Parts: sequence; structure tokens; C-alpha cells
Amino acid sequence: MPLLSVILAAAIAAIGPLTDEDRIIIETAYDGRDHKEQAYITLAKHAAAWTEGAGAEPVRLDPDFEAMLADPDAFRGDLCRLAGRIEQQTPLEPPYDMAEEWFIRNDQGRPILVYVAGLEGSEGLEPGAGVEIFARFYKRVDAMARDGQAHSYPAFVGALPQPLNRRTAGIDDWRHLWIVAIAIVIMLIALLLLMMALRRTSRRISARRPPAAPDETDEEDPGTLPDDPAAALDELKRRAENGP
Repeated sequence: MPLLSVILAAAIAAIGPLTDEDRIIIETAYDGRDHKEQAYITLAKHAAAWTEGAGAEPVRLDPDFEAMLADPDAFRGDLCRLAGRIEQQTPLEPPYDMAEEWFIRNDQGRPILVYVAGLEGSEGLEPGAGVEIFARFYKRVDAMARDGQAHSYPAFVGALPQPLNRRTAGIDDWRHLWIVAIAIVIMLIALLLLMMALRRTSRRISARRPPAAPDETDEEDPGTLPDDPAAALDELKRRAENGP
């Protein structure tokens, strides 16, 4: 299980592990049926005992709902983080009223069935509100939806629902800041390497460039004669006597 999963669970709620007896009872869950069985009662009582505080229960941050529906036994009892919009809330009749039946729809449009215990202090969590909740996978439930069609739902039992992002916004913000910081560091390193490469190229070009020829534009052309006729005759006479 990823370290981040453990950290998130530890920072959010004190969720104790399932006992061996709990797991034996949970394994009796009847996939396809409703919640009226001992496995539901065991999970609901377990969730009702969760409290806010420190904990270290591993958690699946991105549950594979299709895999859970295909093979419920492989995921039974796993703790997951669920998030989405509340679609429906239904109180349950005794003796199963230790939790309330919620349907939530995640960002991918997947409807999820959650039996929610520990509803004290959950004001404002009504249909249409965003919610996040930690819950253990219970089983696959087959039921008739409001569209008149039979559907299979991944069912969970959890507690301590909270408005979406209230508890994890800080973690997500830090995660985004780290991503931005890493991107900036990569850009700075790339810029530094580019500047070093340009400097090396400039030095190589300077080393290969031949020395500049002396500027002779100011030297007097020996073939040039003075403009004054008398001076020009004197210069010609001098050259004839002294040689070129």
C-alpha cells in the first residue's frame, strides 16, 4: 500500500483494524442482496466506533469499482476513500438503523452505495452536496434504479462523512505546490545547462578565430604625390635620386 495512503488515513480518523472474528462474519456477505444480514451489522458497528484523531489504517485512494463488482471476495473489508455528490439518502428500518443508506455519484458518474454510520455533526450534507467519506467495501448489491433498470452497485459501510475537500484540501494544495516547485527546478536546471553550453560554444569560436590584420588605412601610400605641382616635382626628383 502506498505510503501516502497510510499518511492520509492516519491524518483523518482513528479507524481500527477488523478483528479475525469480524472478517469471518464479513465473509458471509451475500452478494446481490440487500443489507439485511449479519455482515452488514458487523461492519456498521465497527464503523460507528470510529473517532476523529490519529490512526494508521491503510486506505485505497482510487478504488477499482469494476474489479470490486467482478470479484467482491478479493476486496471485502478493504478501507477506501470515496468522494462525490450525494444523490439520495434513505433511513433504514430497525434493527438495521445504525446507519443510513446513501447513494453518491463520483466524478466519473459512477453511483456508489454507502451505508453511513456516525452521522452526528454532518449537518449540511444533503442531496446535491459534495461529500467525502472513508468506508470499508461490503459487497455487490443488485437493485432496481429509479430509471426502472436493474443495476449492480459497489456497496460500502463507513462513517464520519465530511464536506468534500474540507479535510484533504491542505494535502492537495501541498501536492500541487510540490508539482509546481519540481517544474520550476527542472526549468532552472535546463536554463543553467543551456547557458553553460552557449558559453562553451562561444569560447570555442573565439579560440578558432584568426588574429585581426593590422589596420593600414592610416599609412601613407608610397605612390601618392602631393597636390602642389612644385612639391610633386620635388618628390619626383627625390625619388629619382634616392630610388623607390
